[in-house]
Amino acid sequence: MDAKSGLVDGPGPTPEPEARVSDLLRDAAARLGKAGTGAPRLDARCLLGHALGRDPASLATRGNDVVARDAVRRFRRLVSRRLAREPVSRIVGAREFWSLTFELGDAVFDPRSDSEALVEAILSTAPDREAPARLLDLGTGSGCLLAALLGELPNATGIGVDVDPAALRVARRNLVRNGLRGRARLVCANWGDAMGGGFDIVVANPPYVAVRDMDGLAPEVVDHDPRRALFGGRDGLDAYREIAPDLCRLVRPTGLVALEIGRGQAGSVAALLRGAGFAAIESRRDLAGVERCLLARQRIPKSQAKKGLGMAFQGR
Repeated sequence: MDAKSGLVDGPGPTPEPEARVSDLLRDAAARLGKAGTGAPRLDARCLLGHALGRDPASLATRGNDVVARDAVRRFRRLVSRRLAREPVSRIVGAREFWSLTFELGDAVFDPRSDSEALVEAILSTAPDREAPARLLDLGTGSGCLLAALLGELPNATGIGVDVDPAALRVARRNLVRNGLRGRARLVCANWGDAMGGGFDIVVANPPYVAVRDMDGLAPEVVDHDPRRALFGGRDGLDAYREIAPDLCRLVRPTGLVALEIGRGQAGSVAALLRGAGFAAIESRRDLAGVERCLLARQRIPKSQAKKGLGMAFQGR
């Protein structure tokens, strides 16, 4: 038996097998599927891999391996948590975002793949990714947006701001984990209140779920993401109303503001940006075709005047 992984190589002569990998995965996937968790086979592999301390993908060729009793017990406890609709990312304590791995905690929002559309949109406007740039991430949470952008912009530096010290501790560990701590600073403050201006890029994924829509959220979301990072008031726009008036002060005149938005919010948030002094506003969609972010500038740099951010957003 491999004491570290909890596996016994092959069927072997041992008379004490608790369960085989294939049996554990099949039974767990059946239970999770019946509970309607969404991706039962993937969840089962991830949880068994976590229980064994192994890459879940490696289990595909280890179906006949025998799992020791203590590892089986660990796995079954993890499956019970998933059956109670705790997200797999919360159970294993980490989430992959933009090909980087981020620690999670009770104080931070669980990054979603939808937010990768925001990173893609920002990078699409950068004519030279090697150029120096100053980034500001408002409401940084786990630090996923700041880390993803710093990873793609090697000569950029950034500041992540969050009102919750516990969230900043998680963000700090994530920046260290991904080798980016030397180019980032973290500040405990309310949005941009403690910041000066002159940033090249200001990015934010504020809370935008309307309180009235709470009942429509999955238990994985409403029961596990921090409320302050999830809900944006009755209509979901409270954070944008607070942030928008300060953005022109924070970003340099030809700098970029990039905001993640919820479904159906593009027109309302664009109106707030226009009222705050932004003339060029463009929406971008995520892979599902949902308008997921807004890009805004006060003025368009001459080098980009013909490259896609010259038309004002037309509300729907």
